[in-house]
Amino acid sequence: MQKTKKTIDEQIKYLNESVKLRVFVSGVHGVGVQAIRDIEQGEKLYVQETDRFWYTIPFKRFNELRPEVEQIIIEHWPTVYDGGMFMHPHEEIRLQSFMNHGRKMYDPATDTITCKVGRGTEILENYLDYKNANKIYPFLM
Repeated sequence: MQKTKKTIDEQIKYLNESVKLRVFVSGVHGVGVQAIRDIEQGEKLYVQETDRFWYTIPFKRFNELRPEVEQIIIEHWPTVYDGGMFMHPHEEIRLQSFMNHGRKMYDPATDTITCKVGRGTEILENYLDYKNANKIYPFLM
């Protein structure tokens, strides 16, 4: 993986726009995916992150990140204090694989939220929407 070609300002803007979720201990089952801020219906969730590169934002500019984004990056990449590079928080794990089954809130076809959700809300997807769901998830039938 290479360093990004984006400027520091572009990196900050993109992270502030795209980091909306985190993995957390779920009340539904095991672990899940939680909104770290309010999200409007139709917003892209960036669960299917495709820009794989190293971010190079100097720590002295972290105050320009949303506090919740800054916290996730520091928790996952503590070397940023010393000038270390880091990946987009959604690149580290496949967030969709941690989404629990329930009322459909996420549309994987468009990578968008299907309803307005508040900060702290667990993001769910309906496993039965998948083609061949009866074969993949017979326990839900």
